[in-house]
Amino acid sequence: MFLRRKLGKAFLFVVVATAVSISFAYGEVSNVETAIASAKSRLLSCYLQAQNAEKMGADMTSLLNTLNEANSLLYAAELAYARNDSASAYELAGQSQSQLSTFASQVDYAMDTVEAQKDQSFWIVVISLAGSFTVIILGIYGWVYMDKKNKFLGEQNDQSQPI
Repeated sequence: MFLRRKLGKAFLFVVVATAVSISFAYGEVSNVETAIASAKSRLLSCYLQAQNAEKMGADMTSLLNTLNEANSLLYAAELAYARNDSASAYELAGQSQSQLSTFASQVDYAMDTVEAQKDQSFWIVVISLAGSFTVIILGIYGWVYMDKKNKFLGEQNDQSQPI
């Protein structure tokens, strides 16, 4: 009887310990899956931002390197998860997300630079057109003035010569 109680308590202990470890393992797996899904979502969001910025004319070469590095880290996290290395997978997914932490502000800066260049180009065109218009008007005015002066001098020369 004594042995039976001891075995019963040991069996109960093993069952409880197994249930607790499974729940911890499941919680860890759930956290890893959440971290990987979050990193994927963040990477996709950053990719779409980069795509829109590139359509607007921003230079995205350096930022694409950041995206590629984050994608490599995410891929490594997925491989680690597939090998049941939850700790590495969780850490790599976190590194992938931290790689993209300043990405949105960098894209915004690139977009602001593009907008500033467009504004500058607009004003260069406006000033060039105004300058060209001014040169044309002054040229016409000078030509009319010189033509009148030549006619006036020509009339004076005609009047001063005896017939």
